[in-house]
Amino acid sequence: MLTTHGRIKEASDSKGVPNWLETHPQPQDRVQRVQAAVREAEAGARKFTTDHEGYLRRITGIVWGDSPDQGIVRGSSFLHKGLRFSFDFPQGWTIQNGQTQVAAKEPAGKALMVLEQVRRPARTVEDTAIITMQNAGFREVEGGRTTVNGLEAYIGSYLGALQQLGRVQMRVLFVRNERATYFVAGVAPLDNYPGVSGAFAQSIQSFRTMSPADAERLQPNRVQIYTARPGDTWQSIAERESKGIIKPTTLAIMNGHPVNDQPPPGERLKIVVGG
Repeated sequence: MLTTHGRIKEASDSKGVPNWLETHPQPQDRVQRVQAAVREAEAGARKFTTDHEGYLRRITGIVWGDSPDQGIVRGSSFLHKGLRFSFDFPQGWTIQNGQTQVAAKEPAGKALMVLEQVRRPARTVEDTAIITMQNAGFREVEGGRTTVNGLEAYIGSYLGALQQLGRVQMRVLFVRNERATYFVAGVAPLDNYPGVSGAFAQSIQSFRTMSPADAERLQPNRVQIYTARPGDTWQSIAERESKGIIKPTTLAIMNGHPVNDQPPPGERLKIVVGG
């Protein structure tokens, strides 16, 4: 577990590591101490046997990640069965599905996007946008009523300031789907905004309703077992077998490999597939 913890840290953006994790000892330091303790405990002790194939059989089919009723991430898309909508974040961004919002972060950058439900929307989408952004201290540069995939919406650009990012510009969507109103914002420091504004605009236009039939067909991501073939890489397996649901580095780590290794032919691997 500690070795895996260390590999996750190496593969992640250190800016996204929680403070509590940074203040703990480095995982590899603890690994060395635990290994020494294990060698001491093993001296003269009965050896245990392992059943790796039995373990793989038992975990085949278990749910990976969130339930569709709480929203699931597939590649760059977020799909919510219960609320019946889907949304596409920029390709390659790291997406995190939280209890109150979904957030995506630009790799090695400062830009981010958030999606959440407005708790107390006003009578119209336009009024909701005006009240929400004014209360947050942001000044509208431009904006107007529109529709996004047939849904009543308001899209605007705003200037303001955020802690840790300083002066920022935002591209914001307020959209009504059934009885709920949603807030989608692309945020970046002023100097970085021009480089990501196109990605923000494209993502905002992707918000759409899911039909009852499509929502019903949505199944959770699940663990399956795959036997590595000659020439396979974590990248090729992630793209071909997992359809981009998880990253190549995640595949390597969940199979007990350093991220710079490649899977040897014949090894039985855990992968993740969509329903």
